[in-house]
Amino acid sequence: MKYYYLQLKKTFRVLPFLLVISSVMLSVMLAVFVHMADANRAESNARFKIGVVGDTGGSFFRFGFEMVKTVDPSRFTVEPILMDEETAEKQLLSAEIKAYFVIPKGFMAAADYGEIIPIRYYSTPSAVDVSTIIKDEITKIVETVLKESQKGVFGLGDMLDENGYEDIAVDEMDALNIEYLDLIVNRNGIVKTEIAEITSGLGLIEYLAIGISVTLLFIMVIPIACTYAGRDGSFCAVMKSKGQSTFRQVLAENSALFCVLFCGVAILSVMLVAANAAFDIMSHINLRADALLIPFGIIPALIAVSAFSYFIFELFGSVISAVTGYFFITLGTCYISGCMYPLYAMPSALRNIAAFTPPGAARMLISAFASEKSPALPLLAVMLYSVLFFFLSVLVRRRRIMRGGN
Repeated sequence: MKYYYLQLKKTFRVLPFLLVISSVMLSVMLAVFVHMADANRAESNARFKIGVVGDTGGSFFRFGFEMVKTVDPSRFTVEPILMDEETAEKQLLSAEIKAYFVIPKGFMAAADYGEIIPIRYYSTPSAVDVSTIIKDEITKIVETVLKESQKGVFGLGDMLDENGYEDIAVDEMDALNIEYLDLIVNRNGIVKTEIAEITSGLGLIEYLAIGISVTLLFIMVIPIACTYAGRDGSFCAVMKSKGQSTFRQVLAENSALFCVLFCGVAILSVMLVAANAAFDIMSHINLRADALLIPFGIIPALIAVSAFSYFIFELFGSVISAVTGYFFITLGTCYISGCMYPLYAMPSALRNIAAFTPPGAARMLISAFASEKSPALPLLAVMLYSVLFFFLSVLVRRRRIMRGGN
């Protein structure tokens, strides 16, 4: 116990430096996070304005236009506006609208006979980001869906006429028209959406908040490198000769490192609570679980962080090499684990190995508590990593002592 208290006292001397560096990093992270959350919320609530010009005077067109504005699912993302082509060109160049469609003359009259005249679509290079939404929600409705439904309706009419049912052909065509219309309006109900669980069931902002927090947990250990890295192994050999085994030495030092990290995270959490009371930061996060459950994921993650960082510090021979090596190893593993960049946007090879890295396991564990999912598998992975790095540290310490402290 005396050796443990000695290591604890020595490690706690670094706590002020750890808090200063971590506070700066946390402040920057919160500022970026709030900005991203506000931008994402504004973009999510915005509707893209689309101009509609040309032959728009028919009653059937007006009916379809009002249906798109009030009933069709695309009304939540697209706002169609009737205007003349000159106004549409000016507003497109001034970015007041994202695009505009030109309905050719006689479009509705031709549609009554099953002929679909091509519709012209205009946009600017700056509207590339919304072109997918526009084409999927508008072009497919007007062109693909309308064309195929017209084929079905007129095909039914021709079939009834050819088989001697001319008297009911019109009524049956009208009934099929209504069915097609109902199918178009409720098209969201005919598709099945599956979430690939790449983001652990969290939104982008929540996913990145947890991922960057895990990165912060790994980075905040760097100031402690001067305490554990590049030490003279002769002292460890002397302690072993006095009955302090290698296992007990590593256990005491690793435990002291964990205690300092725990205290640092606790103080940062108090600062975060105070910042939330002042700026209402948590309103930007949409978590499905009680925030009080998240520490149950952070504490095991801290155990893994302390074991991982201690092993790296023990492995390198000097403070400089330990700091640089730990920094680049940590940033690399955090990046490929999806902590710094959305995992779903990475190549499949990286997505497959993300869960098998220490930061990836820690991120999945905290995400499980944040999304009310079972934390059993990520918790097991985090504990296995902790035990693995602990015993690797014991082996490295034992080898150093056997080689005379080098």
